[in-house]
Amino acid sequence: MVIKLYIVASMKVLAEHYKGIEFVRLSKLPEDQKALLVQALPSNHIIKILRENELLTDCVQFKHYDAWYCKSYKPESVESLDVQRKPTTALKVAVD
Repeated sequence: MVIKLYIVASMKVLAEHYKGIEFVRLSKLPEDQKALLVQALPSNHIIKILRENELLTDCVQFKHYDAWYCKSYKPESVESLDVQRKPTTALKVAVD
């Protein structure tokens, strides 16, 4: 029997919303997702959003992140264990 354990921290992140724009920030993604997403997306998919007086320069529309996550991202397994089943030993009960 093989048991696979997966990194829970590499789950899909939730979208942020501002003035009808649904986005994720690269700086808030897990490190493995950030590295892979930056390599996979065209540079024009990284957008800037002016939120109140703060300029967010590392945003990706959620639809692009979601499509990449569903199509391309597969969390790496932490560990793959081979569990060997031991043969069961039959017990003999002596009856007087």
